[in-house]
Amino acid sequence: YLYATSSEAFATKVFILFKYIWLLVFPHPLTSDYGYNQIPYVNLASVQFILSALLIAGLMTYAFYSLKNKSLFSFCILYFFATISVGTNFIIDLGTPMAERMLFQPSLAFCIAASMLFFELNKKANVLSTACLLSVLILFSIKTVARNSEWKNNETLFISDATTSPNSARINLYACEAYIKKAISQNDEKLKYEYLTKAVYYGERSLKIHSKFAYTYVRLGYAYSFLQDYFKAADMWKIVYKMEPTDPEAKKMVGDVSDFLYKQGNSFFEKGNFDEAIRYYQKSTELNPNKAEAWYILGGSYLRKNNFKKADEAWDKVKKIDPNHLFRKEDFLIH
Repeated sequence: YLYATSSEAFATKVFILFKYIWLLVFPHPLTSDYGYNQIPYVNLASVQFILSALLIAGLMTYAFYSLKNKSLFSFCILYFFATISVGTNFIIDLGTPMAERMLFQPSLAFCIAASMLFFELNKKANVLSTACLLSVLILFSIKTVARNSEWKNNETLFISDATTSPNSARINLYACEAYIKKAISQNDEKLKYEYLTKAVYYGERSLKIHSKFAYTYVRLGYAYSFLQDYFKAADMWKIVYKMEPTDPEAKKMVGDVSDFLYKQGNSFFEKGNFDEAIRYYQKSTELNPNKAEAWYILGGSYLRKNNFKKADEAWDKVKKIDPNHLFRKEDFLIH
């Protein structure tokens, strides 16, 4: 609810409370995270809020009205709302998104109510009640077994939930992480490339949903670096550093990739591929503007291309960063 207005936050919380009730009756699709932006904000004038509010108000009115008669249905309703309240962010805003696991304790109320309905129906229509009971047991059992296999570990859970919660920034990020881990442990180069491509896909999808989460850029940077797309990795980590300039890890990542690009530039320079060398030196200095040696050889690369203006501009940078830097233009001249 960080980006919601107070009215949107309230209306959305009411709507999510309704979705919890609906999920007990019809548990599909199940996911570990219905967070931003899997469930878009609703407002006080929306149909979702109005219908949800009417249902919840009706249940609460019935519960309190029937409480004096010691109604078991009344107990079930109150027990459900009491236990689910912890994760609804009404009382305390815990920042907890909607998730299937929040229904574990509240589901006891549903089980009691369903049993009561069965026994009441069984008195009047034994065959019908038995058919309903068997249908519920079979369908819910199938769903439980299938979902348990998805909860086997983080990898199976997040990859599966990225399909059921395609608009959740968090789940897409977790799927990105899962595929990076799969790629790291994979010896087959073809499969490794496939996993890293999927990691990039889910990481980019997470950013489209929520572009202000620095950690997503970190993971995407790793995915791109493993794919040897160092310029993309550099772009990701540069954004991280801008978002978190005091973070020592972000600073280290930017410095490390700058050093790496500088060394790659050197290898191209030694081979006489000055165009590629310039690309790598430019990116290295973009990440670390105080890297005097990168500016120095960048100037030499321009000199080899007879671009004297650019060479002088690069060497001017060197003089500002390190006035005592040794200049040997003859090293860059073709003899």
